[in-house]
Amino acid sequence: MKVLIWGCGRIGGSIAKSINALNKDEKKIEIDGYDENPTLDSGLASQLGCFSKLHDNMPDSASLSEYDVIFICTPIDSFENIAKYLQDKVGDKTEVVDVGSRKSQSVDLIRKHLPNNYFPIHPMVGGSALNVTNKVTIVSDYEGFSAQFFDKKTIFTFPSSQTCQGAHTQELIERLGGRLVNTTTQEHDSICALTSHLPQALAAVFWFSFSQSSIHPKDKSFDFTSKKILDPMWLPIFLNNEFIAQRFKEFQIELQRLKTLHLKDNAFNDQELVRPTEVKALEAFIVKTIENLKNSCDSPIRDNACGRGYQVFIEAGFSLLEQYIAQADKKSLALVLHNFTNAIDIFLSVMKNQEQLREFLEEAHACYDYKPILTKNTSLD
Repeated sequence: MKVLIWGCGRIGGSIAKSINALNKDEKKIEIDGYDENPTLDSGLASQLGCFSKLHDNMPDSASLSEYDVIFICTPIDSFENIAKYLQDKVGDKTEVVDVGSRKSQSVDLIRKHLPNNYFPIHPMVGGSALNVTNKVTIVSDYEGFSAQFFDKKTIFTFPSSQTCQGAHTQELIERLGGRLVNTTTQEHDSICALTSHLPQALAAVFWFSFSQSSIHPKDKSFDFTSKKILDPMWLPIFLNNEFIAQRFKEFQIELQRLKTLHLKDNAFNDQELVRPTEVKALEAFIVKTIENLKNSCDSPIRDNACGRGYQVFIEAGFSLLEQYIAQADKKSLALVLHNFTNAIDIFLSVMKNQEQLREFLEEAHACYDYKPILTKNTSLD
């Protein structure tokens, strides 16, 4: 079998590393790679050691026709251009596989160009499965890539008369220990919006609310997570995503309940919330709310989603919240809730406009940038 990894970042690198580990015990699978970032390519060649060949330029027809499977591991907004490029160059039996998490969109973008070659999947691996570290530069972070990317993980597939059967891909995933689960794009996107996309969006909203405050806490330990906001994959995931918008509305109902309790008693008195401090109470509330929303879903694939992996995103902000409250007066929690609520409204308004959404994410990211920046002297109240 011959495989091409198109996009050699964290996901593509982990897939390559997984297949390479398989090569040690079974018949050899040839792995090639292509990434538009030449610096990334040079780092992969020396540090991952998984690739037989790294293409300097986009592979031509002669090369592409030789591959049994092509994994597209790039941001969703690049999918259609890649599909157009591949449509008259791949072999008749080549399987083109995207691993994107917003399936309704990616299927629409790719299937029309590659109906006989396209086999969509989504590995439900979560942040922890990729061995998330706090390293700063991506080229030095390849030890964080997982050779067990598919092992014991749910891999969603989306069977359709308008896609190929994906025989090579399914065989490869099963050899790598993955568990194939069939579903629909709508069902998948609704669950992923809750277990993966909403927590990441909430983290961005939370950081944005700090960026609008006169108090500007910093913590070096969140460098990886903050830079993840500006990962190119997130902008097209958030943009015009009706499933995320719906999950935000559900979350807002619970957040309003929390604000009402706090304003009434000036404390968190909900006995279901474990609260050695107000910060821990808020953290428990957010995690518990998402878990409750997930459990309330009447979905056959609910328990195959990312489990509690979303806590990677939620928990990342709370050391910072502790700093915020330590620097503020006793009304700080009310201010946090107020700013957080307003930031959600701003996010929901800008997620329909690509440039405004980009500016929002950049503003959130700036709150945790290492470089000195000017803090704003105004808050949302």
